[in-house]
Amino acid sequence: MLTLYFLLHEHLLINGVSAEYYGPSEESDTSNLLWIDEEMGVFCTLQGHISKEEMLCIAEGMEFSRK
Repeated sequence: MLTLYFLLHEHLLINGVSAEYYGPSEESDTSNLLWIDEEMGVFCTLQGHISKEEMLCIAEGMEFSRK
């Protein structure tokens, strides 16, 4: 069984879309940012050893288009 421990969990908005941020913990210094853009039909996740502010900057700069 996979058990995840996060020191910080926060609900936020990315460009008006509901998102979940999971900050680093004592067991792992990895942060995760997850959101679903239902209008575009995409699930997004960012994971890494970067700050919450950096993750938000990356996420807010992402653009999706339909071809």
